[in-house]
This record gives sequence, structure tokens and C-alpha cells, in this order.
Amino acid sequence: MSDRRIHVRAGAPTLRERAEGGMPTLVGHAAVFDVETTLFEGKRFRLREVVRRGAFARAIAASQDVTANMDHDDAILLGRTAPGTVRLREDDVGLAVEIDLPDTQHGRDVATLVRRGDLAGMSFAFRPAPGGEQRTIATLPDGRDDVFDELTDLDLYDVSAVARPAYRATDLAVRAAALEAAHRSKAREAWLAPRRRKLGALKARITK
Repeated sequence: MSDRRIHVRAGAPTLRERAEGGMPTLVGHAAVFDVETTLFEGKRFRLREVVRRGAFARAIAASQDVTANMDHDDAILLGRTAPGTVRLREDDVGLAVEIDLPDTQHGRDVATLVRRGDLAGMSFAFRPAPGGEQRTIATLPDGRDDVFDELTDLDLYDVSAVARPAYRATDLAVRAAALEAAHRSKAREAWLAPRRRKLGALKARITK
């Protein structure tokens, strides 16, 4: 969907070996609560985002069907919540994830990459539920807009282990473009407002 977003955090996942042997379980956090992330720094605005406690409670309670992938690639499927091979819960840190890695080439590759320390983070794909995102806009000392999004209720699509915990340029470009358009509209309105007032005053004088 066009409003699907990716939230990224640093912090490598780990493996929990099973006593009975077989493929291990990947464990980690796809999100950390109350940690602000700067998504974009531009000439006209700065965009920040934070995930609040409880943001995943409804999605988990509703047993939303969430997949586990590598780098958000649906072709590299590692598990999903519906059959129980992926388990999600909120803890004191954030969104805790457990993935029973499959005995497939992708699963074995991910296990090897985690053991070697090649995977540097986890992330999740989401969409804010109606009313699940609160945006405030303040003005920075340099005159730029400081856009701050608080995520409080989210629908989940997938959780992923990622090689590089960085936001995709394409995802940020979409959000930045929307803010840029809003900024231009705001600037245009600020330019037009005094002119409208002058025109109104002139019309009032003419009609007297």
C-alpha cells in the first residue's frame, strides 16, 4: 500500500539454540519505545519519529498476520505469526520478536549471518491506524519546521532482520515530498495573507 512505512532500529538480533537441536530461533527487538529518530534533515524542515509504548498492543491482541522477512523482501520468507513460527510481544524495551528460522536455504543463510555478526539491526513495516499518529510542528531557531510524529497505534505488515539499519531513500522521499508540498502551501498562504488583508481594506474604502 502507498502509506506503508518502514521503521528501522540499530541493534543486532541474536540466536537462541534449541535444546533438541535443529534450526535456532532468532530473537531481537524490531522497535524500541520512546527513542526519537531523526528521519530527515532538509533546508525547510526536520522530520522526527518516535514509537510509544502500547503502539503494538492492538495489533498483537488482534493476531494480525505478520510475516518475518530478510530486508523486507517477501521472497525471503522466514516465518509468520499465523502458524506461530513468529511470536511478537511488547516488553519494557519495545517490540520483542522471536522467529523460528526455517530449515531452508534462506533460514540457514540468516542463521550464518547472525552468527558472523553481519546483520546489524531489525525493523518493521507498518501503517498508522486511524488516530494512531500524532503530529506536532514547531519552528526551529533557524526558521525551519520541526515535524515530530508520535506513533501510538500501528498495523503491522512484517518484521525483518536487516544488514544495514538505515531508512530507505525511496521511503523517506515519499514522506519528504508530502512535507515539502505542505511547506510550500504554508509559505504561499503566508505570502498571500497580508495581500488579501490589504485588498480587503482597499475594497472597504472603495465601497464607503
